[in-house]
Amino acid sequence: MIYKDYYKDLGVRKTAAPGEIKKAYRRLAKKYHPEKSKGNKTAITQFKNINEANTVLGDPAKRKKYDQLVADWKRYENTGSIETETTISLEDAYHGVTRLIRFNGQAIKVRIKPGVADLQILKIAGKGGRGRGGGRNGDFSVTVRVAPHLEFRRIGNDLRRDLPVKSRTAILGGKTQITTLKGKVKINIPKGTSTGKMLKLRGHGMPIYAKKNRFGDLLVKVSIMKPDHLMEEQIDLFGTLAP
Repeated sequence: MIYKDYYKDLGVRKTAAPGEIKKAYRRLAKKYHPEKSKGNKTAITQFKNINEANTVLGDPAKRKKYDQLVADWKRYENTGSIETETTISLEDAYHGVTRLIRFNGQAIKVRIKPGVADLQILKIAGKGGRGRGGGRNGDFSVTVRVAPHLEFRRIGNDLRRDLPVKSRTAILGGKTQITTLKGKVKINIPKGTSTGKMLKLRGHGMPIYAKKNRFGDLLVKVSIMKPDHLMEEQIDLFGTLAP
């Protein structure tokens, strides 16, 4: 890894305002411009460096990212600690997954246990770089991001999803099939169920992290599917089932 001090290249403070950076770049670009340096290799290198620095520091988003990278680099240089992140699906968070993460030429196997939370930080002791002055190796930290799911919404260890139910089943009661992260199961729909009613499937939520055979619940919000053509009596009946 090569650390470049763009602030030093432009001769400005790390707290410099955008206007200061722009002014410094223009001054230096004029000083080291190839037409003025007439082939001087040192000047040409300086010109390339200040253009690269301005490309990053002159863009607010790139500057913010650069500042964060510098902070991470200094932490790595002083303590050997490495921080990175990985994104997994909700299914991976449910079942657990192993990821091979590459950093600075090394591949580190990270085992992510079932039930991992979004933005949870996993630390692997001694898998970072060497500390300054021959100190012990730092830690390798991975922030896990769990991507949003199209069907399920996570609330702690519980999951929530919507369930379309046929009007006949909602009126008379019965069972209907529902997909969970464990697989497909039958859920009981009580007689006279109305749209918006919440049902609960115990133990069909997310695994509780580091707790063997313990799970949250699945909360199911009923949405009644109305037929395309209704008789007046049926319309009145649906009116009694509406929330």
